[in-house]
Amino acid sequence: MTGGVSSIGEWAKRVFASYARGFAKRTAVWPAWPTLEIACALALGLAVLTGPFGTDAIDLPRRIAFWLVLLGANLIGWRLLINRVVRTPRDWPKAALIGTLLLNLPLPPEIPLVLRLVGVAGSTASAWSTWLEAAGLTALIYLAARVWGVSRKAAEPDPDAPAALLARWGIAPGQLAAVLAEDHYCRLVLDGGTERLVHGRFGDAVAALAALPGLQVHRGAWVSDAAVKSALREGRGWRLRLSDGRLVKVSASYREAARRRGLLNRASGSLAG
Repeated sequence: MTGGVSSIGEWAKRVFASYARGFAKRTAVWPAWPTLEIACALALGLAVLTGPFGTDAIDLPRRIAFWLVLLGANLIGWRLLINRVVRTPRDWPKAALIGTLLLNLPLPPEIPLVLRLVGVAGSTASAWSTWLEAAGLTALIYLAARVWGVSRKAAEPDPDAPAALLARWGIAPGQLAAVLAEDHYCRLVLDGGTERLVHGRFGDAVAALAALPGLQVHRGAWVSDAAVKSALREGRGWRLRLSDGRLVKVSASYREAARRRGLLNRASGSLAG
């Protein structure tokens, strides 16, 4: 019997260790991890002490329970949104705007519901005061996450970073044509048109490739200079044709950088429509 219990215990340890390793790998590529979670924890402490939304009238145990539930649910919402939207530091303002609208606007009906869950009847604040105080909490969380995004941006390209990254990917120098973002993965387009999917954040890959002759031309696309064979006008915008024939859009925010790099000087006509 003891042996059986021991076996179950060892099996449970292996399962937990496997799960922990998997969780660590997933969170390693989450934008602003763990700064977002730390900021929410700080917001929780601040909210318990100051009692926004009129919760200062609630006894301390139920006030703590209220904020754990409310901020916990909102943290899940923010985490899902940020993981979906943020690929580069440029995406933070958009994520903040979307989150403010989607997660803060429903707070007036959510607050009475959470209050009832913790044993308090009725709402303690008006809709307008709720939105105003929620905006303050959102600003606190956003600023902390934004600081993280700025701090992760390398000031100068590391000349050794590309070689280390290419070696990890198992790619020879000069073989990489493009890197395309796909959720928490990067699709590598190699010279000749073959592809490979690797796990990792697109923003981290672009930062590591900064010393290579190439350019990020879209929020989810980096191209090698050598892979760009021509540039085609598409209305007021541009697309780059790579060596394998695929077209990569140049977004407005990267258009001037692409022009300075000479990528748009390889014009060869336009796309219909």
